[in-house]
Amino acid sequence: MATNNDSAWMDDDCLYHLPSSSASFGPRSFNIAQLLLSLPIIVGNTVVIATIRRSPSLHTVPYVFICHLAAADLCVGVVLFVHAVAFLSTTTPYGCAIWWCALHQNVKLCALLASSLLYGAVNVERYVAIVLPLHADRLLPRRRVRHLLAVVWCAVALVFVAGSAVYVRAGRTGFQCVAEFRGDYFRFWSATAGVTTTTTLAVIFFCYARIVATARRHRR
Repeated sequence: MATNNDSAWMDDDCLYHLPSSSASFGPRSFNIAQLLLSLPIIVGNTVVIATIRRSPSLHTVPYVFICHLAAADLCVGVVLFVHAVAFLSTTTPYGCAIWWCALHQNVKLCALLASSLLYGAVNVERYVAIVLPLHADRLLPRRRVRHLLAVVWCAVALVFVAGSAVYVRAGRTGFQCVAEFRGDYFRFWSATAGVTTTTTLAVIFFCYARIVATARRHRR
């Protein structure tokens, strides 16, 4: 339970807990590791985005996909960094408001969802460029690519809204901030991640299979 001093920023029904498998690792060590992991993610993806934006020669369809993929990964790094700093800098590292729990978990998971979808899109672009080079400009013009990226981010935004609603409902019925590990929230993200991962892996397998077949045909 939150103390009176913490009531301004914590909800009594939303306490931060690590899963039991992480108990021996310790919350402080967990957040230090999270902080160290987030720094190269932020720096690396910021460099990628800045390089593409500042180089006119990189303003092509492949690098548009890569730039958006880096942006999704950057969101993951920023959320991990803010979360780790917030819990390392407070004297009560076991509590958080329900809105922060929902924001932290859903931004992180939606960014990972966007990364998965965009990685699949990158593979589709490579497939078109290698297997159908004469039709690449017609099949993937910049306008169509922008529309495709808009659809991806809108889908991720809808998942974020739905996930936040499920999370808050689970948190207020006694699941607390560990709601991400069980209940409706777990089932929601299990279904979402299952469908997304399966679809992305199927697309990647198809693209690489066709690319390898094309490469072997040209070697003969």
